[in-house]
This record gives sequence, C-alpha cells and structure tokens, in this order.
Amino acid sequence: MTHLAKRKLEAQSRACCHCVRDLLCAVLQERRPADRALRYFFRNNRHYGSRDRRLLTASVFAVFRWWGWLREMLPAGTKEADSQDHQTVPINLPESQCQRLLLAAWLLERDELPPVTDVWAGQCGLTADWRRITRHKGNDLGEYGARILAAVAGCHGAGGLAKKDLVPAWCMDYLPPGNDRDRLIDWFQRRPPVWIRVQRADTSNVIDALRNEGIDVEAHPGFDDAFRVKPTRTNLYGLNAFQHGDFEIQDLASQAVGRVCAPSPGERWWDACAGAGGKSLHLARLMNGKGTIVATDIREHKLKDLKRRARRGGVPNIQTREWKGTTVRRKQATFDGVLVDAPCTCSGTWRRNPDARWSTLEKDVRELADLQTRLLHGAASGLKPGGAGTLVYATCSVFRHENGEVVEAFLNDHKDFELMPFTHPITGVMTCGMVQLLPWEGDCDSMFIARLVRKA
Repeated sequence: MTHLAKRKLEAQSRACCHCVRDLLCAVLQERRPADRALRYFFRNNRHYGSRDRRLLTASVFAVFRWWGWLREMLPAGTKEADSQDHQTVPINLPESQCQRLLLAAWLLERDELPPVTDVWAGQCGLTADWRRITRHKGNDLGEYGARILAAVAGCHGAGGLAKKDLVPAWCMDYLPPGNDRDRLIDWFQRRPPVWIRVQRADTSNVIDALRNEGIDVEAHPGFDDAFRVKPTRTNLYGLNAFQHGDFEIQDLASQAVGRVCAPSPGERWWDACAGAGGKSLHLARLMNGKGTIVATDIREHKLKDLKRRARRGGVPNIQTREWKGTTVRRKQATFDGVLVDAPCTCSGTWRRNPDARWSTLEKDVRELADLQTRLLHGAASGLKPGGAGTLVYATCSVFRHENGEVVEAFLNDHKDFELMPFTHPITGVMTCGMVQLLPWEGDCDSMFIARLVRKA
C-alpha cells in the first residue's frame, strides 16, 4: 500500500469514528432519527465526497443494526443506563473504541468489507490474517456474533449471543409469539432491498430506460408495476426517469396497502394520514387518474412534498388539505373509501431504520395506540352515508397493540362496520379481513392492513 493510500484510509477511519460518535449521541441521547442526523452531519461536513458519504452511512446503520450486541463491548466508564428504557448510552467514546465498534459491525454484516477495515483491524491488534474469522460464518447467528466480539474485543468468548438482545428488552412482549418472533429478529438484521413502482409511463419503457442507465431490476411476480432494484451505487433520485415522474421509490409492503384498498376509477377516496403521499400517488395510479383523492395530514410541509410529487408524476386528481383527526361534518362525508395509514412506532421498518429500535420507548406504543384509535374513529365519519363504504386501516408496525387491538376496539364501538375478507396481496392466501405482512413474504418491510366495510 502506498503512503498516499494509507493516509486516505486513515482519514476515512477518523471520519467514520467522528460520524459514529455524533450519531450515537443524536439517536440514543437526543432520540433523533439517524437519517435526519446524518443529513445534518453532512451539511456541516461538506468536504466529504459521495464515496465517503456512502461509507459513513453504511457504517452508521451497521452499528445501529448490531447495537444490541456491540454495546457489550463498551468498557466501564464510557456508558451509563438511561433510566427511561435502560438503554446503553455511550459517553466520551474514545477513537479506539469507535474503531472496535465499526470493525465488529462490518464483520457482523457478513458483507463485502471496505478497505478501511484493515486500518481498524491493525488498531485493534489483530494479526495480518485477521479476515480468517469470517470464513466460517455458519448458520447460528449467535455463535458467529460471539466469535466476532471475542476476536475484536476479547469478550463473549464462550457460547453464543442471544437474538433477543438485538431489540429492546421491553418489546419482546409486543412481538408476534412463537417461531415468528425469532425469525422476525433474523430479518431485522438483513439489509432491505430498494423497491420501485412505475407511476405513469409505460412499464417496459421505464425499465428499458433504467437498464440503459446501468440499473438492473427484477419484476415482482404478483405486482405488474413493482420492481426490486439490484444493488447499485447510482442515485435513483437523480435519474431522468425519476425526475419526470415515471417511477416512485416505494417499498413493496407499502404498495400492498393500495392493492388492498382496490379503488375503482371514478371513485372518491380520502387518504387521511397522507404524509408525503406515496400511497396517495399509488391510489391515483390504480384509479387510472379518474376520480378524486383528497390527501390530508396535520403536517403542512408533508403536503407540500406531496404536491411536488404529484406535479412531477402528472397526477391532477389529488387535492390536499389539513386534517387534525376530528370527526367530519355530515355534509363533508362524501367518500367511497377512506385509507388511514396511521402514525405508529414504525417497528415494521426496523431493518430499514435500525436506529429506531433504540429510540422508541415502550410508552410510545400505548400513546400511539390511543392516537390511532382516535384517527380511525374520526376518519370513518368521512364515508358517505347510505353506502357500503370501504375503510382501510394500516400501520408499518408489528405490535398487536397498534394493529389488531385498535381494529377490535373500533369494531366494538362501531357495530355498523365489519371486517371484509381479502386476498393477501403478496402470498395470495385469503385473509379474515386483517393481515400482518412479514418481511420474508416479499423481502420487504412489515405492514399491518385491515379492511372494513359498512354493513348494508
């Protein structure tokens, strides 16, 4: 290795340590989302190029993905217990400890190692053939993790590590029971793919345009407009096809919600908690641009994002309004269908946002369940009277308190509604009217969807 190359890797190492230190503080102490904290970090460190930003981003998310085990590497004096949720909060983390965390995180990712890991291995005192510890990954994740931590930090040398430690202790009572719980944690540790949805152009033309840009995609067998993007370093947001509104970046689980809504052209739909409008745009696509979609949210800046996306995608039939969750007056109850994609803990996206598992508190689940119940009650009043209107409730959570329990409470209070069975949009199995999409069913986020209908 040349002297210049060595200096560059050392600079990358310092940058990674700086970034991880800042992000651990932002997420664990200030409870800020990692993606926002990263944007702030890059704004204040504009000298980092695109390659460095990719490395820093991947490194930070790897640390949070494996933080449940990595925090055991912290020596006494660099951590304290947070009285709210008993999380480990690092204090004044030295650079040498950051390097150990980063090296162990990349080894646990079981992916191609970046060159900077050689610098960290040297600083950790590993021998020249240190990469041998990755040769026998095996099928037992806990045993592999223990071997990595033993090699990098000299801890957990015997036995395996517990999968349950990869999520907060409090959430074990909220996760699905039985084997699905362990399987879900396994999937939380896997990087998610990027899914796109063709928005307005001819599908074959969009795919051809992407492939001409060197973007390889794989069609989903059940969704004619959904494609998984194979790993690429190309910025999808910068492509002409995206700028022209030909496709949207939308996870497969999110796309499944629109499929359950199944709106018909010419209908009038209300996306009550629209946010930036990904599902509103999908409803417009499913309705062939005919009919009306009213998208509401309490956050005005999100609705501005939706307006921009609708203009870019050439979608003229979306109207935006503010809604604060109150009951709709009778003269405004004009909708054939209502979608309530409620605010939630987003626990179903923990493989995509691994930091969120460490900034979410148990009390958040109960508080959000109360909010979700109020929103569902308020939105249901928007269905036009006298008809068998469709009410769809969705969250990207895996906690039953935010999902089935909210729907059951609503049905107890609204005897004029009942569950409407539908086909699982990914597996094709008939449901009872509620379904928890799980990541292994489509290599996607986890999503809860319930479809209710007013009784005739």
